Amino acid sequence: MSTTDRKPAPAQLKAPLTLMLDGVALQDLNEYRQASYAAQWPPEETTGAERRLYVKHHQQLADQAALGLAMFLSDQVTRQIGEPVEL
Repeated sequence: MSTTDRKPAPAQLKAPLTLMLDGVALQDLNEYRQASYAAQWPPEETTGAERRLYVKHHQQLADQAALGLAMFLSDQVTRQIGEPVEL
């Protein structure tokens, strides 16, 4: 691939955008919020290695949900500002 075939970088956003979250995006946001809460506030009865495992697991769930949400937002912004969509 030569440099002339390279896709341009996404535009910098300077104006407010309005997006509607529903379906999978809303589910990702809810999962992120729940997993983040669980990672920050593990059950009091968990201690030591069990607590660390619980926190790590919920941090991974939050990361996965955040990635899904970021991908959705990026795709929706691309469509809204009229950038070409890759299929």
